[in-house]
Amino acid sequence: MGARTEPRYEQGAYLHDLRLRWGPLYEQVLGLFGATTTIIPLGDPFYGDINSTTGCATVLGASGLATTFAYIAAPTAYTTPFGIPSGITGGAPEFEIVPGNSQYLRAVDAAYWTRALAPMSIVMWVKITNTAGIRALFSKAEDATAREFELYVDASDFLTFKTWDETANVSAKRVSDAAIPMGRWAQIVMTHSGVGAGANAAGNIALYVDGAAFASTATGDAAWVTMQDTTARVYVALSLSSGSADEYTGSIAGGPLGPTFVQAELSANQVLRHYRMTHPYIYSGI
Repeated sequence: MGARTEPRYEQGAYLHDLRLRWGPLYEQVLGLFGATTTIIPLGDPFYGDINSTTGCATVLGASGLATTFAYIAAPTAYTTPFGIPSGITGGAPEFEIVPGNSQYLRAVDAAYWTRALAPMSIVMWVKITNTAGIRALFSKAEDATAREFELYVDASDFLTFKTWDETANVSAKRVSDAAIPMGRWAQIVMTHSGVGAGANAAGNIALYVDGAAFASTATGDAAWVTMQDTTARVYVALSLSSGSADEYTGSIAGGPLGPTFVQAELSANQVLRHYRMTHPYIYSGI
């Protein structure tokens, strides 16, 4: 029996193959999470030019937000240049981010993101570098007067979601009780019912890792009433809540596994189903 010959893919045919593989997964994620879902498809050439700073257009449900997340630096010019997955695996794009090189994304302010006493969820696949300092994942926070929320990993590698009431100039947060996985791919999810104020302002936030609830502790503030609608822009891999840049270090998955925002509190079952659905598309590191 002769040696097996692998099929040869020209660029156009390969991109078409990715479209066939990724297209149904976008629809599956939208179907699972519902009409208010917005996916940021990092690195998908069908939604933006990875050779420029133009950015990527969002993939959305019927009530999601049509916007563009600008690449502040062109992904192909990153310290580790971005490339579409090799071979014919159909794996998700991987963005390897090195701080200090403008390797983050930004979108304009919109009412869609402000969840004043309203539910919200954030879903990401990440491979976090174990390094000192805060590593911001997803935020709507700029300087000390325009802060709404941020999802980040703190200096102890604890996953944290913080939300502000700028009128009272106070915050509430939920922090994982232990360090989350470093140096390998992990599904990270934050869900918030939108209910709660004062000492219980973070009481209805939940954190998940790899499809399972992750033990965490809430801290509120008696003066916290509600998230305020500010002019802050929205960031992936950066937060400016402290007035200085807290940058992410590590990798973020893109395409249909890209950062996802939902105007709903995802259930534990939805989180687990998303993990099972998307895990096979993580093409390295697991």
